[in-house]
Amino acid sequence: MKTEKKGILFINYSIGNGGSEKMFLYIMNGSELVDCKKIIFLYNNSTRHSYGSLIKVPYTKYTYSKESDYFFINLVKRIRILLRIIRKENVSLIFSFSSQGALLAVVGKILLPLRKIGVAVRLGSVFSNLFYNPKGSKVKRKIWEQLTLIFTYKHVDKIVCSTLYMKQELLNRSKRLKSKIVVIKNYVDKENVNSLANEPVDIKGKYFISVGRLEKEKNYFEILEAFFAIKDRTKINLLILGDGSLREEIHQTILNCGLKKRVILLGFKRNPYKYIAKAEGLILFSDFEGLPNVVIEALMCKTPVIVSNYLGVEDVIRHRWNGIIVKRRNKKGLALALEELSEDEELRKKLVKNGYRKALEFTTSITKYEQLINGLL
Repeated sequence: MKTEKKGILFINYSIGNGGSEKMFLYIMNGSELVDCKKIIFLYNNSTRHSYGSLIKVPYTKYTYSKESDYFFINLVKRIRILLRIIRKENVSLIFSFSSQGALLAVVGKILLPLRKIGVAVRLGSVFSNLFYNPKGSKVKRKIWEQLTLIFTYKHVDKIVCSTLYMKQELLNRSKRLKSKIVVIKNYVDKENVNSLANEPVDIKGKYFISVGRLEKEKNYFEILEAFFAIKDRTKINLLILGDGSLREEIHQTILNCGLKKRVILLGFKRNPYKYIAKAEGLILFSDFEGLPNVVIEALMCKTPVIVSNYLGVEDVIRHRWNGIIVKRRNKKGLALALEELSEDEELRKKLVKNGYRKALEFTTSITKYEQLINGLL
């Protein structure tokens, strides 16, 4: 009698255009799991500007997109779907890439006590910023933090942090989680990045590039101010890739500053690497990050990077060794860094050489994810 394969359920909010979504797909695609089948559950099937085309492996996909205005109605409906998936697909392990997904997994595990189900969750950011919402309620944010620490993390088997700083910040919240936390660096598919980076672009002239969601914490207005300060001293333009709630406001700011011919707002692109690889430098000026994929990918593309001193930046960038670190919100410092990067060829060569060496450290972490998954089956 043929034994049914164990199911490994990868769960996430969506496969939209964020770093966590990309890492979700990288790990699902890259992990080689013997005698197991992969299943995807997207509990909000947002396909607008998604990375769905990156899925490379056979999988069974379940989606849920009928949103209600009431959280508990959504929760109950998603739990029902999850229980159906667990039974139908013989799920032995649930690997969540979101906190709400981890909550669903834990509830499913509790409701099916006779099944041996392992649960792992990967943090997309430091815990203190995990539930950040500039327009959201601070009270609701605190409730989510406490629910996650007291209930969700109590019942998960492993918590994956991508940096040592992320681990320590979580331990500062709860020492009891120490035995559950593992540190695994982000995984970068070198062959995929290099292949896509070689594609041609239709952009004329030299340019700096910034890639990411067009949201408040990414500080695009400060980037524009810094670029405006040096525009008359350089012929290098600025290219912005990404989409988000601030797109129209950013577009209007570009027009108001007379930068229409110098700043290109290109929107979301499924292949950002071809633009990154041809850039004079990548700018990431965020208030906070987890372990930003775009910085690692830029280093892989041999493009020098300028980053803000977000908490945990030292896990990837060493100032003036493989990148330039600028104090958060320091527009003058960013302008000076852009000017120096455009003029100092020796510095550029040093950053590119050491940056590529650093990027290679992120090409082997898939084996650690495989070991984690196999250890929980």
